[in-house]
Amino acid sequence: MSFEELPAEILSQIAFQLPQQDALHWGYTCKQVYSIVQPILYHCIEVNSQNKTFSAGSASEGLSSVTIPNYFNDETSFCMRSVKVSTLFSLKRFFSTLQDNPQLLKHIRYLSFHKRVPDMPDIELQFNLSSLLKGMTNIKVFQWYNHSYNLPMELISGATAMSCLAEASGNFSMANSPGYFWPNLRTLNISNYSDPNFLKQLNLGDFPNLTELVISRGPTSSNIFNRYEDEKVPEYVCVDNSGSQCVANLFQNFNSPRKLQLRSLTLKDTTLTFEDAKILAHHIEMAALQELSIINCFELLYEQNDFQNIRRRRFRVQSFLQALAPRISRLKTLNIYLTNELNYNNKTLGFLSKLHQLQSLNLIMNFNKFEDLKTNIQGVFQSLCNGHLNRSLKFLNFDYNVVNSGSTPIVGHYNTEKDMGSSYTPDVLQVLDNFVNLQHLRLPISECYLAKFYAIARNIHRLETLRLDFSKSIKKPEKAFSSLIHEDYFTMMKVPSFEANYNLVSMFARDLKKEIDNLKTVIFQYDRDDKASNRNITCSYN
Repeated sequence: MSFEELPAEILSQIAFQLPQQDALHWGYTCKQVYSIVQPILYHCIEVNSQNKTFSAGSASEGLSSVTIPNYFNDETSFCMRSVKVSTLFSLKRFFSTLQDNPQLLKHIRYLSFHKRVPDMPDIELQFNLSSLLKGMTNIKVFQWYNHSYNLPMELISGATAMSCLAEASGNFSMANSPGYFWPNLRTLNISNYSDPNFLKQLNLGDFPNLTELVISRGPTSSNIFNRYEDEKVPEYVCVDNSGSQCVANLFQNFNSPRKLQLRSLTLKDTTLTFEDAKILAHHIEMAALQELSIINCFELLYEQNDFQNIRRRRFRVQSFLQALAPRISRLKTLNIYLTNELNYNNKTLGFLSKLHQLQSLNLIMNFNKFEDLKTNIQGVFQSLCNGHLNRSLKFLNFDYNVVNSGSTPIVGHYNTEKDMGSSYTPDVLQVLDNFVNLQHLRLPISECYLAKFYAIARNIHRLETLRLDFSKSIKKPEKAFSSLIHEDYFTMMKVPSFEANYNLVSMFARDLKKEIDNLKTVIFQYDRDDKASNRNITCSYN
C-alpha cells in the first residue's frame, strides 16, 4: 500500500510526528501529501536567531516541540512540532509566502518571536505583522519576546479577526487606549513598559476568562523564571518611586462586577507595598489562586515616600506578604525572589510557614557575605519544617546569593574582617530527611561535599529528580592583565577534566539509584551559561 492510498487523517498524524525538514521533504513526494503537510508546517512558528553551541542534544534540534494548552478544555493539551525561522532570508521568505498565499494565515495557531530575531528593520517587521495579523483567524498564542523594541499593542488589539486568541505575551507598548475583542483570552503578559501610566489604559474587566496574568516592568522571555540570564546580581537595589504604583495603575479602570478568577499571578521587576496586597485581594479571587510568582521585586517597608535617610524612617506594621498570606492559604505553587535588605528574610520565612498546602516552592534568598552562611541556610530549612511544609512539598528549588549588606554591620553579629565564603557543608541539610513527599530537589552545593550529601539524599525515599548546582563552588581565576597569553588558557588550567568529573558524579548517581527506587534523573550542573551546557552531566534511569 502506498501513501496515496492512506486516509488523510493518518497522513496528518504522520506529518505531525515528523521533524521540520523530514516533513518538508516528504511533502515534495506528491501533491496529495503536500496538501496535508503544508498547513501543518504553518501551525506552530518560532522566530529565533539565537546562536547555539553544538552539543549532543543539538543534533535532534528539529525534534523540538511546543506544548500548547487547549484553552477550551482545561484538562487537555496538544503538542505541535515547531517550525524554526532563524535567518533573515527565511524570515523574508516566510512573510512573502504568506502575503502571496493569504489562505495559509488561517492555519497559524502559534506565533512566537523570541529574544533575538533576524536583523530585519523594525519598521519593516512591524509593517509585515500589521498586514498579516488581520488574517490569522485561528491563532491562539501570540508571543513577542524581542528585546530590541516593544511591539505596539494596537497591532494585535486592532486585529478583530483574532477573536480566538487565548494568549498574548511579551514586551508591548501602547500609545492609545485600544478596544479589545478577545473574549477567549486566558493568558496576558505585559512586560517592559517604560511608563507606569501604561497600565492605566488596560481594563482587565474586558477579559472575563482571564486565568493567568504576568506584569513585569522589565523584559521577559519564554522562560520567565530563568534569572541566570543576568551576568551579575546587583548588591544594591535602586528603589524607583514610580514603580510602586504598578498594582494601583493596573486596577484603576477595573469595572467588572465580579473578581478575576486567576489561577496564576506573576509580578516581576517592580516595587510592592502593603496597600498593593489589599488592592489585589479586592479585585482578584485570591482563594482560587494556585500559583504566585514574585520575582526580583522590592517591597517598600517604610510608610514615608521620602527615600532619604532610609534607616530613620518608621517601619510598617504589616508587610505585603503578611497581608497576603491569610488570603492564599490554598496556594499550590510559589516562586519568590525578593531583593529587599537582608533582615527581610525572616518575614519571607514567616510567610512560607502559613502556606500549609504548598506543593512546589522556588525560593531564592540573599545572604550577607560577612554572615555565617551555614547558619543562614540551616535556618531556612528548619523554618520550612516548622511550617509543616516538609509534609506537603513535592518540588523544592532553593538558591541563594551572597552579597554585601546595604546596612551597617552590627558588632558581634557580622564578621567584618573575614569573608565567610559562598559554599556550605551539607550537614545543615539533615532536615531533608523529614520531607517525606519530596520528589524533585534542586540545590547549590560544593562538589567536594558530594560524599557527605549522599548520606542525606539516600533517605529521601520518594525522590525522582535531583539537580545539584556546582557552579557556586567553582572559583573563577583572576584575569591575566598585560599578557599575550589568552585568558582561556588560565581558565582551562583550573577546570578538572570531563572524565574526572564524569567518574565522580556517575558513581554518586549509581549508588544513589541503588538506595532510591523511584530515582529517574540526576543532573550535575557545572556552569549556568547555556554556551557551556556540554559541561553539565545528566544521568537518567528507566
